[in-house]
Amino acid sequence: AVEKTLSTGHENVLLLAEVHKRLAIYAEKKLLLLEDYCSSETFKVKKTAIKKWEEELRAIREERLQAVRQGKMVEQGKLLEEKRIQKEKMSEEKELVQYCNDRNMLILTALDAYLAALELDASAADIPYRILPFFVKAKYNENLLEPLKASCTLRNFPRNDLDSIVRLSIPRPSAFALLYQLSACDDRFSRSTASIADSVLLNEAENLRNVPIPAIEQPAIDIVFQLTDDSSQLITFINIEPVVTIADGITQPTIVTVIGSDGKVRKLIFKNEDLRQDSLVEQLFTVVNILLMNEDKTFPLRTYHVMPINSSAGIIEFCLGTVSLCNYICGADRKSGMHKKLYPLEMTAAAARFKLSEARTNQSNLVETYEEICKGIHPVFRHFFYDSFPDPLEWFSRIKDYTISLARWSIVGYIVGLGDRHLNNIMIEKETGRLLHIDLGMVFEFGKRNLLIPERVPFRLTREMIDPILIEGVNGKFKNVAVDTLDRLRKNSQVLIGLALVLLNDPLMKYLGGEKGSHSATLAICRLHDKLAGIENRIYMDPSQQVSHLIKEASNPENLARMFAGWMPFL
Repeated sequence: AVEKTLSTGHENVLLLAEVHKRLAIYAEKKLLLLEDYCSSETFKVKKTAIKKWEEELRAIREERLQAVRQGKMVEQGKLLEEKRIQKEKMSEEKELVQYCNDRNMLILTALDAYLAALELDASAADIPYRILPFFVKAKYNENLLEPLKASCTLRNFPRNDLDSIVRLSIPRPSAFALLYQLSACDDRFSRSTASIADSVLLNEAENLRNVPIPAIEQPAIDIVFQLTDDSSQLITFINIEPVVTIADGITQPTIVTVIGSDGKVRKLIFKNEDLRQDSLVEQLFTVVNILLMNEDKTFPLRTYHVMPINSSAGIIEFCLGTVSLCNYICGADRKSGMHKKLYPLEMTAAAARFKLSEARTNQSNLVETYEEICKGIHPVFRHFFYDSFPDPLEWFSRIKDYTISLARWSIVGYIVGLGDRHLNNIMIEKETGRLLHIDLGMVFEFGKRNLLIPERVPFRLTREMIDPILIEGVNGKFKNVAVDTLDRLRKNSQVLIGLALVLLNDPLMKYLGGEKGSHSATLAICRLHDKLAGIENRIYMDPSQQVSHLIKEASNPENLARMFAGWMPFL
């Protein structure tokens, strides 16, 4: 029957792939229910009872053995009690064994169906990430995965370019080390800008001419035909500009301008930091995009590339065509920007930050101070859209895109526990009005659990963020998109929880201490599970109720007033 279906055309092949995928999703949902039962109090009581019965049986048998040694008769009541306990114990153990068998069967069913779907439709980008949680669940059970090893190895996925990418990267370590030295070892990089025209390192950069530019989107290579170490299809270095820029920050990131073999000018950010965790988190957001874009064809959340070089340095893609909300609203010095232009006599953001910080130090009423600051500072972010898109139709379209991106980033950020959302970490695209979040390393609610001043809001929904959409406010399109986004993520909860398990078990996740058995990692998974189950403050909510609750929490003055002053909750 399968061969007949395959021969009837491409549409039937895709239909069969969809059937396999739905079977896998069905098995996945059944597995989730089974695991929910496993974590229930009833199941825990059963396991505790079995241990208690084992102890009782051990004591009875020891007592019987002692009586035999002493030549005494064993009481009939003791024998009957032993049989009763043994019978109850075996009954409960049978249920536990059945649970393990059912769990293994569902894992195998889901895995095999997903692999069959992927073999039929290699373009199903979400399936590899759906498969991942099952390998995590079964990683300590070789017998469970043994039947799948051969099929996993022999199946042909024509879109898998991993081998080509690895082959191309093997001979390049010295070249990327040179890039790192170029950004870190020249004393002229200590100024805000520097000329490196006469640098020996820049002259040595000739060695980079055949090296693909890291941390950018490279064209895919067909693995079937790309069998040699040939980088001709990739974008490589042609030139490096002799002037670099030193950005703000503790580690003073260096921005280097490069020209690629495609003729385009790009910028790369070199940071003297461990970017391995950031790279892992970027993968999480890539998966979220795949899940959201399966049904919605509008636009994905914009992400960027991160390439760790070693444990102390790496390269980040510079997000061209964007400006940080901080620079636009109040300037890098917190005293300029659009606010200074429109309201030159009002309190500056720098002064407001100092006032809120001083109120905390003096143990003054933070809410009163926060509300007083808000009365003295007008929001100005709407003017970005007035000035950038003077045509009414284009303005309307860009406000719509902004609203969608704001809603999606808010919900996705809440689900993954993304913190540190100050205005320098939120960018806006100049041509589209869509948001872009950067510096995504602080995830899984690290900001709520570990910072000296804990974060109190699920996402940033301050006055400036909603200023462009005040015509309909947060209860119009913003809420509709947020509810839809949350609903999709909740339906794909197993994928997200599985990927989170992978990340949290990775030793590179330094914030949580990814070692096996980590208490923080366990709590992070439990909280993620609750979010995706719609549980807030021990109360179940449907997606609409959950979004309403989150909006209320994000805009509550009681929460905003107690945020770190540098987060600038008044903007």
